[in-house]
Amino acid sequence: MISKIRKNCFSFTGRIPQKPFIIAVIIIFIIQFVSGFTIGSGQNNLFLISISWLIIGLSIISQLSFTTRRLHDLNKSGWVLCGMLIIISVFSVAADYYSQLAGTTYLDLIRKSNVSVTIAKQAAGKFMSISETLEFARNIISTVFFLYLSIKKGNTGEKNEAIK
Repeated sequence: MISKIRKNCFSFTGRIPQKPFIIAVIIIFIIQFVSGFTIGSGQNNLFLISISWLIIGLSIISQLSFTTRRLHDLNKSGWVLCGMLIIISVFSVAADYYSQLAGTTYLDLIRKSNVSVTIAKQAAGKFMSISETLEFARNIISTVFFLYLSIKKGNTGEKNEAIK
């Protein structure tokens, strides 16, 4: 089964059932974790960091492939994934915006006015709580989508060209 997963890891056509999908996601998670750890370890080895980024990029494409094929197995269009990525991206950008706004608000209040540090922290804290709420919502949406893909029974029948 692993060899079939590896062979089809960049194909966006066909179907993939539950078990191989979950195995593929776990393998990709481990690969991304190790590559991310290598990047974040503080080593200044440009070659190693470049290879790690390349591996992460390829694993993201592979994850998109598996998710698209899992959606096909659930008789859904692969474009559903595009919609989910747009929703998740909007939440991420909005969370980042409010996070930056919190930092800017705090610094502006301290520099430009005679506001106490406590009041500045409170004002910035309101923007941070919005940012954290948006990040939480994004994570919930991603988790529910993943659980849906992992738990929902797929298509069974003659037309199922899935990896078995």
